[in-house]
Amino acid sequence: MRLIGQILGSPKLKLLANSGEPIRIEREVHVPWGYVDQTGRLDVVIYQGAETIAVVEVKTREYSDEDLKKHKGYSEWLAATSPEAELVFLAIEDTNSDTFRFRFISWANVCIALRAIAARLMASEQILGTSLVLAFIGAVEQNLLGLASPSAGTIPIGRIPRMADHLAKAEQAEVAHGQW
Repeated sequence: MRLIGQILGSPKLKLLANSGEPIRIEREVHVPWGYVDQTGRLDVVIYQGAETIAVVEVKTREYSDEDLKKHKGYSEWLAATSPEAELVFLAIEDTNSDTFRFRFISWANVCIALRAIAARLMASEQILGTSLVLAFIGAVEQNLLGLASPSAGTIPIGRIPRMADHLAKAEQAEVAHGQW
């Protein structure tokens, strides 16, 4: 749970790791409220015991305010059924839209947190786990964030500052979390 909290940038979820209760993660959980007068499906729900502790709505493409209207229904239903649940909206960029109590986190920040975790896995010689985490990071950085692989050939000059900034943040996170 501590690692999920680190990935989602949530001190609250990191603290729940100490409770000792196992967690369960479910995808596409049907709920009675979504868009107005419609049911909905939550992308990812994290449970600890019987309690819903987090809901993550995921976007892997550009989104509009219309796409987020279902969050209002989700938020209202969760406030009534699981008021302590943390609501997270994972997307490529923050458009400063109303996310209805869902806290925005970027895919870039998830990758940065995962890079710090991968460094720790490698230090403890967990080679397979490290490989899987790094493969996921590479897929997200190339396909969602548009960061090019050096092996892909010439990198457009406009992407270089973004790539350098992203990698510098990842290095800072690895150093900061390297003492765990």
